[in-house]
Amino acid sequence: MQTALNYYGVYNIYVFSGGLSAQQVNKNVFEQLKKSGFVIEQLEDKAVISLSKKLSTYMYYSKALTDEMNPKDGYIGISVCSGAEHFQLNGFVNYNLPYENPKFYDKTPSEKYINAQLNLQISREMMYLAHMVKQLNNAK
Repeated sequence: MQTALNYYGVYNIYVFSGGLSAQQVNKNVFEQLKKSGFVIEQLEDKAVISLSKKLSTYMYYSKALTDEMNPKDGYIGISVCSGAEHFQLNGFVNYNLPYENPKFYDKTPSEKYINAQLNLQISREMMYLAHMVKQLNNAK
């Protein structure tokens, strides 16, 4: 989402992430990001992600929503897990984009295809959201 916002020239909104608990990031996430053109540099339990050396760089690691890196208030919460409709974030506004977890396809013949399709879906939807955010920002 941060990359999509930057693409549309929206630099006054920052994206944070977190889950119910900190877990190891699935290797398929980094594989899909690399296939999408991101540069990934692994650092122990974290990764540095960028589109190029000239563009913004993001630190990516698994963390809980309560991690000190995440804001405590004044944010919009977006849940991206199916089955999390009941999960209430403490955001100003909460939305749910229920993506099906591709882990059910791990180690199956469909694994790479499913991961690629989900990556495309999420990418399209983040680009759309960033475009809408730009329009709302311009309307102020």
